[in-house]
Amino acid sequence: MGERTAANWSADEITQLDDIIHAGLRQFYHPPPIGGGKLAHKWSFLEPTTTLTTVAATADYTLPASFGGMTGPLTYAAANNRWYPIEITSEHRIRMLRQRDFNVLNTFPLSAAVRARTSDGSDGQRFEILLWPTPDAAYTLSYRYHALQIKLSASNPYPLGGEPHAETILESCLAIAEQRLENQAGIHSQKFHERLAASVSHDRQQFTPEKMGYNSDKSDGNAPAENEYRRFFGTDVDYDGTIFYDTNP
Repeated sequence: MGERTAANWSADEITQLDDIIHAGLRQFYHPPPIGGGKLAHKWSFLEPTTTLTTVAATADYTLPASFGGMTGPLTYAAANNRWYPIEITSEHRIRMLRQRDFNVLNTFPLSAAVRARTSDGSDGQRFEILLWPTPDAAYTLSYRYHALQIKLSASNPYPLGGEPHAETILESCLAIAEQRLENQAGIHSQKFHERLAASVSHDRQQFTPEKMGYNSDKSDGNAPAENEYRRFFGTDVDYDGTIFYDTNP
């Protein structure tokens, strides 16, 4: 495809070019490990924060179509007046909690799990989140997630990441073209890995927090056991914003 005038390209060439650009972006958004590492880098700009508003007596919620994985716990809005975040656990753990004798308990959620929804392949993969206990009211929950991206188009022409990653994205697309059109990894594949290392370094420097928070050694006490949670959340009474506790459950 040596001709640079788009008006002279055939329909097949345009389709081929579109596929190469899409594959190049996927390779950049989900890069291979670098420097002999075992884990691939996760871009900070692909992990936005969004909210979910619960409905009383509803425990399961479909997540956005762009959802590609949860990052960290869910947190309550300040107006909800809840001290602790909702921890992410396994799907089977939620099912175990729901089957027990206190599965009718409705209060503010303490745990959550992400589960893939059944699909026949006619649409993209979708996920849902399961909450326990079942919410007893409307709560605003914030969470950070890995956002899957759609193809570039006339209406969304800009790849994510911004100017610092522009050359990395270009080399990723050229590397894909090199591999598909010439059936070999050449200079652009090498250049992509060089640029990828630079982009990863930039992302880490710009978005790695200076302080992760307090790392407790539990010397000042342990978290309540599950049976204490059962007693606490099963017998407390909330009246006009004040919580009264049953001391003889």
